[in-house]
Amino acid sequence: MLIAFYRDQWNRLPHGYFGTHRNHSVVYVTYDPNDTHITPREKRILNLSSKDGQLFCRLVKEASEIENTINLLMNDWNAIYKSSPRNLTFPLRRNSASPLTAKFYQEADSNCNSFPNKNIIDYHDQQLRSKNELILCKTLDRFGYDYKVEIEIKIDKFTTLYPDVTFYAPEMDKPIAIELDGAIDVQDYYTKSEQRKRQYLMHGFTELRDIIFFRNIDPYTIDIEQLEALIFGSLIVNTKSIIFP
Repeated sequence: MLIAFYRDQWNRLPHGYFGTHRNHSVVYVTYDPNDTHITPREKRILNLSSKDGQLFCRLVKEASEIENTINLLMNDWNAIYKSSPRNLTFPLRRNSASPLTAKFYQEADSNCNSFPNKNIIDYHDQQLRSKNELILCKTLDRFGYDYKVEIEIKIDKFTTLYPDVTFYAPEMDKPIAIELDGAIDVQDYYTKSEQRKRQYLMHGFTELRDIIFFRNIDPYTIDIEQLEALIFGSLIVNTKSIIFP
């Protein structure tokens, strides 16, 4: 699936190579998803000092890096399997609808919850409420996932949900929310945590597919291995909802 994702990203970018033309450094564009007239025979030649040249220089380099990643993944695949990996097309089709979609995530803003934050922690242009949230965000950084803090999920005029962190797994084409519940050894906090969980489940969220509930007894630290296991588990659950060709 990761190979299919990178292939999709590669096909969305222009391809080409670099060289010289009439004593000028240029980029030769051999494929452009937005211009079917460009082919390896009918190349587009752009001077690297021009505005278009600088743009295509960046995009062609990005495509080259993705192509190298694909080749490495294919080498690993061929070392294990005899068959070719499945050729999936994005956006992925699923056997059931989800309240969290890639489009919704892309349009969502961070830090929408107006509840006062007395201990603001600024991290990557987002405002966190606790050191545990900071650990969670750093864990997602290691995974390489984009994430947003406290996006607004408006269910109806009476109910709005603000998951602590929502990350986007591009290989699944799917955002996944995380509710981080610490100090659940305190009865009042545990009761509120259970009430919040019921809200999500009542409004169409499926545990692990759409949202991860991370329960932590120690309010001062996080079991990172458990957190990572839940993230991996969520990815596996989402794999099972994909309709394969």
